Amino acid sequence: MKVSSRVAVAALLLCGGVLSAQASGWVALLKNTPAEVYDDEDLQLFLSAAAKAVAAEDGQPVDWSNPATGSGGSFKPLGAAPSVKGLPCRKVRMTVYAKKRPQKSSNLTACKTPENKWKLATVG
Repeated sequence: MKVSSRVAVAALLLCGGVLSAQASGWVALLKNTPAEVYDDEDLQLFLSAAAKAVAAEDGQPVDWSNPATGSGGSFKPLGAAPSVKGLPCRKVRMTVYAKKRPQKSSNLTACKTPENKWKLATVG
């Protein structure tokens, strides 16, 4: 299964209750990053850390790693972001790495939906 398909499936299955993952948003976020080589377990760890990060205190990183694959990363909550349609949003710094791949970082914004779920809003 291609990484985009794995990311989409994992995002829909793992984050539906906490971090509502618009699969296309996660696929775009992880394209051309070390995450392109993540296996299913890496993706589960990645998405679990993302869900914890949106609830973490500002500046407190949420790290993850998979010793079996050499993949890992972190999410660092950076504080409030401008609300979208009146919904609370948070900025998060994401860093990902994999064996034999350079580390890559991106900023993202997640917003809480009326259903009390977090949704990826923007990247950059």
